[in-house]
Amino acid sequence: MTFARTPRPWRRALAWLALLGPFFYASYGLANHLAAARAQVPSIVYDWERHIPFWDWTIFPYWSLNAFYGLSLLLARSRHELDRHALRLLTAQVVAVACFMLWPLHFSFGQPARITATTRLGDGRVIDIERETEMGGPIHSKGVFILSSFLGARYGQTQPLALTASLTFEQSYGGVEGDSASLAELCALLSSLSQVPIKQCYAMTGSVNQLGRVQVIGGVSEKVEGFFDICKARGLSGEQGVLIPAANVVNLILRQDVLDAIDAGRFRIYAVEAVDQAIEILTGVSAGEADADGAYPPATINGKVQTRLRGFAELRRDFGRGDGEEKRTGGSRPPAVPAPPPVPGS
Repeated sequence: MTFARTPRPWRRALAWLALLGPFFYASYGLANHLAAARAQVPSIVYDWERHIPFWDWTIFPYWSLNAFYGLSLLLARSRHELDRHALRLLTAQVVAVACFMLWPLHFSFGQPARITATTRLGDGRVIDIERETEMGGPIHSKGVFILSSFLGARYGQTQPLALTASLTFEQSYGGVEGDSASLAELCALLSSLSQVPIKQCYAMTGSVNQLGRVQVIGGVSEKVEGFFDICKARGLSGEQGVLIPAANVVNLILRQDVLDAIDAGRFRIYAVEAVDQAIEILTGVSAGEADADGAYPPATINGKVQTRLRGFAELRRDFGRGDGEEKRTGGSRPPAVPAPPPVPGS
C-alpha cells in the first residue's frame, strides 16, 4: 500500500509569516513606546552582570533568532501543524507584550563622555558640532539653542554677543540625543569664556532652561553609578562626585557600594538648582550676582564672562569702524607683517 505525500502548506505558511512578522515588530515597538512614556520604570541589575564582557559580534546570533522565527513556519508538514504552531507564536507574543506593558523593567547604564567648548570673536552663534555632522538629534539641538538664548538674556542686554562658540562630545562615534547634557555644555561655555578651568574630578548631568534653572532628567541613578565605577577603577580620592538636578534626588536608587563610598566621604553627590551653583562647584570660584546696572563683580565667573564678551564687542566694533574707513577712502589696509620665526633654544 502506498500513501500519497501531502504537500507542505507553503502558501499558508507565507501568509502566516506576512501576518506575524509585522505584528511582532509593531507590538514590540508599541510596548517599548508605552513603557518609556511611564513616569517611573524600575530597574533591576545584578552586580555580577557588570562583569559580563560586551562583544560586538554577538549581535549576529541575536539577529538570527528572527530568522529562526520565520523559518519555523516553513517547516510545518501539514496545515494543522502549521496553524497550531502559528497560534502558539501569536499567543506567546500577546502574553509577552501584555506583561511588558504591565510590569516594565528599565535597562540602561551610564557612560561618561567628555564635552569641550571653544569661544572666539564671531557673530553670536553657538555651533553644535554633533548637529553639523548629523550625529545629533532634534532634542539635543534644541538644548543647544536654549544655551544661546541663556547667553543672550544674561549677557546681551547692554552689548551685542560678538562671539562664536563650538560644542562637541569628544570621541563620540554614535548619535547624541536628549538634553540631559545641556547643563554640562553651558558650564563648558562659561569656563571657556571666563578662562577658568573646570575640575576634572566631577561629572554632571541635567537639563537647563533659558533662565539657567536646572531641570529633571532620566536615568540619574545609572549615570551616577557609571561615573562611580570609573572612579572606583582608577581609585577613589574623596574629591570625585556627580552634580545632579535637585529635583532628581527623590529618584536616586543607588547600589550599596556607592552608598558606602558616599557615607565614607570617598564619593560625593551635589544637588544643584541653577547653573550658578554648578559652576561654583566645578571651578571653586564664585559665580557672582549682578548689581542694579546688570554688572557682575570682576573676579567672579559671570564678571569674567562679561568682561570677555565686552572685549569681543569692542573688537568687532573696531573692525567695523576700520572697514568703514577703507570704503570711504577707497584704500585698503597694508598687509600684516608676519612675526619673525622663533629662535631655536629660546
